[in-house]
Amino acid sequence: MALTYRASSASGSTGVGDALTVTKPAGTVDGDILVAAFYWIDDTNTITPPAGWTLIRKTINTAPSPTVQLVSFWKRAASEPASWVFTPSDNGKNRFYVCVAYAGATGSADQVDVSGGASGTGFAMTAPSVITTAADETVLAIINNWLGDSPGYVSGLAATQRAQFVGLEIWEGTQALAAATGTSVYTTGTQDWNAQHVAFKNDSGSSGATSTGSVTLGATALAGTLTETIPITGAVLLSALSLAGLAAIYTETAAFRTVIVRARSLSLSAAARSLVVAPAARSLTVEVPA
Repeated sequence: MALTYRASSASGSTGVGDALTVTKPAGTVDGDILVAAFYWIDDTNTITPPAGWTLIRKTINTAPSPTVQLVSFWKRAASEPASWVFTPSDNGKNRFYVCVAYAGATGSADQVDVSGGASGTGFAMTAPSVITTAADETVLAIINNWLGDSPGYVSGLAATQRAQFVGLEIWEGTQALAAATGTSVYTTGTQDWNAQHVAFKNDSGSSGATSTGSVTLGATALAGTLTETIPITGAVLLSALSLAGLAAIYTETAAFRTVIVRARSLSLSAAARSLVVAPAARSLTVEVPA
């Protein structure tokens, strides 16, 4: 299942100062996934995170003067202090942060699946599409803009706002299956902006092993409106089965199985633990729980 939002914190300064202190979101416990995003002026300004924080990506818009950057980090909570100190290379610049905590991660692997960044000028602040590799991933759209306006949601996956300070925001959505997320779009007055999409793996933080496999559809030819049900009992590995007449690709993990079938479609009856073949559809991606 996807990660669960716990809490957020946010602050910053427009004056000259040194390091930026990030407050731990309320209720954070060991094992939570923490994401901190920063609005920082000047593309030459680098940020040194405290121990344990990992850079996700840096996105820089060089159109305005001075330039503006969006920088994101993550970590898995472990005996965390009440706050952390992030240090800039140039302490005389505007600086803001937002930080969110998510519960539900049970593993120890890298929780970030994929990320992408974009910059632009205009009304539509657009986080680019990324391709997730697992089901039920939590996708964050992280955006900032040079003027510090607060944009509103327009369209796309990440429709729930989780944190905001001046022109720096985090929005959230859930990607049900491994696929392209599409863009998430936000708008305000025309200006210079940065946007990121970051997808976090569900639960264990591992996309698991992958293998190719197939399902035996039986001797009856798939034609017309025929529907054939194949019972799935126990923890059946799809790679242990065989295919009759269809080209298919399977990706398996301990937590879920994704089935992509070309020229036919498979749908899941959860109660009966069965795959139902419907030849009318051209293609369909289906999540098959273990």
